[in-house]
This record gives sequence, structure tokens and C-alpha cells, in this order.
Amino acid sequence: MASIETGCDLCGSIEYSGLYRGNLDGSASNAAAYYSSSRFDADYYPIVRCAGCNLVRSFLREDDLTLSDIYTRLEDRKYEAEAVNRRRTALSYLNLVSRFCQEPQTLLDIGCSTGIFLSTAQQAGWNVTGLEPSRWAAHLASGRLSGTKIVVSTLDEADFPAENFDVITLWDVIEHLPYPSEVLLSIHRWLKPSGWLFLNTPNIASIPSRALGARWMLLLREHIWYFSPQTLQMLLAKCGFRLVSTRSNLVWFSMGTILTRMTQYHNPQLIRFTRALIDCQRFVNVPLRFPIGEITIAAQKV
Repeated sequence: MASIETGCDLCGSIEYSGLYRGNLDGSASNAAAYYSSSRFDADYYPIVRCAGCNLVRSFLREDDLTLSDIYTRLEDRKYEAEAVNRRRTALSYLNLVSRFCQEPQTLLDIGCSTGIFLSTAQQAGWNVTGLEPSRWAAHLASGRLSGTKIVVSTLDEADFPAENFDVITLWDVIEHLPYPSEVLLSIHRWLKPSGWLFLNTPNIASIPSRALGARWMLLLREHIWYFSPQTLQMLLAKCGFRLVSTRSNLVWFSMGTILTRMTQYHNPQLIRFTRALIDCQRFVNVPLRFPIGEITIAAQKV
């Protein structure tokens, strides 16, 4: 495993200014322990801002081979344990899609995980396809869906016919990609004329991000890019898309998951407090909906 420096995917500049110091350096090992909802540690590399276009990024990231290995082997049981609340989020996403596409059509969900959004869309009449690198997640997705093909592949190996889908979705994916512009260009090719792209991602310009600063819960080792509405619009335009709609995302999580997430910061006092609450079973399954600083967008192929 090797940690490598990142250049700007939007403008290509290697010049930057420091934003947050982070709590990891290039010698940090066991990268898989920092990935997914089932992570053991919620730390991150230094965060910098591009001097050319203001896109915020992690100064370091895992090399391509390590990333491919992590996502292919990933098993995220805590993600699946939140299936009820994730379905609530999936319904919210599908409502957004339906605002711009009144009739169910063909849909590709990139990074479909265990298929919760896909099954929600399929039940609403959509003809769905999933792309997922994790063999474990793809297996669960196949069991959740009826007659739907889950393509088990990394994005750099994936290939679909040109102009094949009416809608492509990227829920909580683009921030993980080493080369998001390459992926958006592929998506542009796979979409039919005037097709739609929907995605959700952390928003570095959000109120939670600005209020919490270096303590924002979405600063994570697995996140390479931190877009604002402005830098996201610039990247989409570069790749042939017109940004049509932006909105703040409200996430659904159980109290148990929120408390477990807090233990990943290894603060002894915080851990004792949260574990005491976790042991009180009355609280762990209570669902909460709240903002953590994410943005959901709709964009159209031009």
C-alpha cells in the first residue's frame, strides 16, 4: 500500500493552500479500517484547497490498486443494519428523480451497495441496473432485487453501451473516486440524449461543515474530494452537464448508529458516554432525520 499526493481533478493545478491539518500522514497503515460505515477509525489526511479553482481535496490518498482492493473486498454490515432508515433516504432520492422523470425508465445506480435504492426504484416500475465493486454487497443486492443484473466491477473496468440509460445515479460515490471527471465523462457517454444524472455528496460549503471545521464528521480518509455547489457545477459543465437543481440532504439514521459513529473518534470520555447510551436499548432504534452537510443535485446531459 502506498499513499500518493493528489492533484486537482477539476483544473489540473498542483498548487494549494492548507485547510485542515488532519490526523493522518502518508505512513498510516491498514487503510481498510477507515473505510465504510463499519470503519474502526474516523481519521483523515490533511485537507487542502486548490489555488486554481478552490476545489477542496484530501492532500493524500491510497494508490489505485489499494483502493480497488479495499472496495472489492469491502463488507459493510453496519451499512446493512440501517436498511430501514436507508430505505427512507432512498424514497427521498427517488422522489427527486421523479420530479424530473415522471415516467419510470432505464436507470443505472453506480455504487449500488446492497441494492436498497435499486429495489425502491424497481418497485416503482423502473428498469434498473446496478454497478458495485464489493462482492459482498453485490450478492445482497442480487437477493434483494428481482430479475435485475448487478454488474460486479470497479468503475475503471465497467463498460456499458453508449446512450443506454435515461438516468444514472451516484449516491455518496463521487467523493470516493480518484478521477471523478473521467467517471462523469463515461456517464455522459452512457446516458441517452438529454438524460439525467443525480448524485449526493458532502458539501464543504454547508453550514455543518463551516460550523464544525476540522471536526466535521464527513472529513474521512475514504473521501478524496469535497465539493461546494460552485466547484461541482464547474466539474459538471466540464464534463458536458447542466446543473439543474441543488438541495441540502437530510439523512436518516438510528440513534444507535449515531452513537456508534461517535465511538470511532477514540475519545475515552466520549466512548464511555456513548456506550452507556448504546446499552440502553430504548434509544438505539429511534430514527432521526437531520442535516450533516450533504448536497443532492440533478444535472442534465447537454
